[in-house]
Amino acid sequence: MTDDTKKTKDSSRYCLLHSAAKLFCKKGLDKTSTRDIAEDSKVNISMISYHFGGKDGLYKQVLMDFAKKIEAGSTEILESFAGQEMTQDSFKKEMSAIIDHMIQNRIKNPEICTMLSRDKIDGMPLSQEIHEQIFYPLILKFLDLMETAQQKKFVRADINPTLFFIMMSEGIFGFFEVAACKTKLSDRYVGLVDEPENLRNQIIKIYLEGILL
Repeated sequence: MTDDTKKTKDSSRYCLLHSAAKLFCKKGLDKTSTRDIAEDSKVNISMISYHFGGKDGLYKQVLMDFAKKIEAGSTEILESFAGQEMTQDSFKKEMSAIIDHMIQNRIKNPEICTMLSRDKIDGMPLSQEIHEQIFYPLILKFLDLMETAQQKKFVRADINPTLFFIMMSEGIFGFFEVAACKTKLSDRYVGLVDEPENLRNQIIKIYLEGILL
């Protein structure tokens, strides 16, 4: 395979993934046809089977590529703190970096996050394998971080780390879903949707410092 041929195939793969994410988010898997994706991406329809084996394979690959981005960023954060003696300050910095990573990925990939949310509501028929392969090992590392902080008495021992993670992650992703609906609440979170740093600081205050004076 020549370099030009490889570049062409890589380009067609990227275009298909980009268009698929947009259309799957808007119309769902069942109502999106391979022809829709091919026309939107301006890529020959046969390339869907060539690259992904069909529409379901393309759907799963969109989710897998996103999961791997999450994995790479999370691993980088965790490794940057590995080998250091955990202090209350370092724990807060590590948690803050994880929260920021969640926010940034939700902002940059709204369509894929919507796909994951819908699949979760349906019982994860298409994303369960991805959750088990990619997300579950990452969550275990997060829980280990929380449990270490509890042992060092930086975090209350009566807090369930799994519940804490679920509520925090679902809260972050759910916030953007609610914000996208443009309800009467919209004017009450001005400065959060468009100012990620402010949103991150609020989440840190809520989850790491608490709301009670």
